[in-house]
Amino acid sequence: MKADPMLTVSSVAFGLSALALIFAPVEVISMLGAGAAPAGVWVAQLLGAALFGFAELNWMQRYAKVGGIFGRPLLVANLAFTTIGAFASVRTWRNETGRVEFLVAALVLGTLAAWYARRMFAPARES
Repeated sequence: MKADPMLTVSSVAFGLSALALIFAPVEVISMLGAGAAPAGVWVAQLLGAALFGFAELNWMQRYAKVGGIFGRPLLVANLAFTTIGAFASVRTWRNETGRVEFLVAALVLGTLAAWYARRMFAPARES
């Protein structure tokens, strides 16, 4: 069985984001235009830890059959995170005029959300 490209792509994207948030939270927060208060650094590292968990989950399941009723918990968790993240990124982009990084985040998360939604709600394919 070959690796699922949806899970592989999201695993790499989440993993790279996680490493940046875990090991360079002050730099990431500063790049986003916020002050690096100790509580903000803590929240960034917690988000990095959660993203790292998603990355590992998706990486470990990349060879599993995911679709229909198979892998439903994996799809629900990823769909919830990417959908909420996309909407939050769009809202922040609209409030922070001229900040393209929020638009890029919205596009990446929105694309992943659409991919997960399609896999979850599309009729099962014959393999």
